[in-house]
Amino acid sequence: MNQTNLKTSAQRWRTRLLATVFGLTAATTAASAQDAAPVNNPPMAGPITGNPHPFSVDLPEWFGPAGGSLKIGGVLSGMAFYQDNPGGVFPGDKQSLLDVVDGQIFLNKNEGWFQWFIQAGNYTVHSLGVPYIKTSAYTPGTFGIVPQAYIKIATADNFSIQVGKLPTLIGYETTFSFQNANVERGLLWGQENAVNQGVQVNYSTGPLSLSVSLNDGFYSSRFNVISGLLSWTIDPNNILAVAGGGKLSHTGYSRVFTNLAVNNQSIYNLMYTHIDGNWSIAPYLQYTSVPADPAVGFVAGSETYGAAVLTSYHFDENWAVAARAEYIKSEGNPAGPNLLYGQRSDAFSFTITPSYQWGVFFVRPEFSYVSAGSVTPGSGFGPFGLRTDQTRAVLQTGINF
Repeated sequence: MNQTNLKTSAQRWRTRLLATVFGLTAATTAASAQDAAPVNNPPMAGPITGNPHPFSVDLPEWFGPAGGSLKIGGVLSGMAFYQDNPGGVFPGDKQSLLDVVDGQIFLNKNEGWFQWFIQAGNYTVHSLGVPYIKTSAYTPGTFGIVPQAYIKIATADNFSIQVGKLPTLIGYETTFSFQNANVERGLLWGQENAVNQGVQVNYSTGPLSLSVSLNDGFYSSRFNVISGLLSWTIDPNNILAVAGGGKLSHTGYSRVFTNLAVNNQSIYNLMYTHIDGNWSIAPYLQYTSVPADPAVGFVAGSETYGAAVLTSYHFDENWAVAARAEYIKSEGNPAGPNLLYGQRSDAFSFTITPSYQWGVFFVRPEFSYVSAGSVTPGSGFGPFGLRTDQTRAVLQTGINF
């Protein structure tokens, strides 16, 4: 692949990433989007890419505005997993395992003024620093067999409204493994939500794009969160974005995999994307806050401060490598909720992920390391939660069809 093609590939990578994070179409994310291939849902950040020519059928006329060309795709992937210091606060955590990470199908009608998307199947969302939860438990315990589904009313090229189960506007990494440059999500992602139920409005003008959503935050089914994202395309190789979300009222309950603290937090991101030939680099900052709220049992508040750098390098159209480095710090009164490995703890992580893709087939090994400091006994790694670091090695392989 020559330098021009590599740069075009990188621009497509960035456009897909921004479309994932921002919930926008390719046409509204960057001035160079007209050079990119059409974005199909769910968008993928790369280096792993979706099938550029998914199976397509023409829906019958009686579908009305919901009809037209329906694109059908999916992903099937499995993973081998090994870690040291399993255990901690989650019983049943294993040192090694095999699992089907994704077995999903995508139905995507992304043309015309009435568009819709359905993502269905089994999945798990695995991230650094917390125990792995197998697909058989994660799917029914979180977003169900249809994790994302929405309709989109696009009344103009630069304006649309989405309603349903939507990808979050918060953070740089997105929900599912096949969408991200690394196999596992990072430490900062652990403070972020993944899927919102609600309504979202998207608007763009020139180099600016804005999305605002009223939703249920961490999938609480209580629609009391406002989130938004504003991006500025400085030039074809540089994009700056800010995102944030906060509660309009408190939520006094939690779900199986969502604790009470994050259900009541505010979160803010400052994100930057730079493309330079074969390279991409994306640093971002994050701040979260859970205020004191006696009504939900918080006599004091807690905060986290985080920073991350995600980068990737494309050797050619088949081979690439991605790396991520992060630091996160928890602050607050000892009586406040635990947002990390105990109040006033901190953690560092490093992840490296080579990848190879040939057609629809992909394979990527990954090595990661997490080191935590000022750990509260019982909140760390290992069978008694006393260890302060964890190393993981994973191997993911699959197909995007």
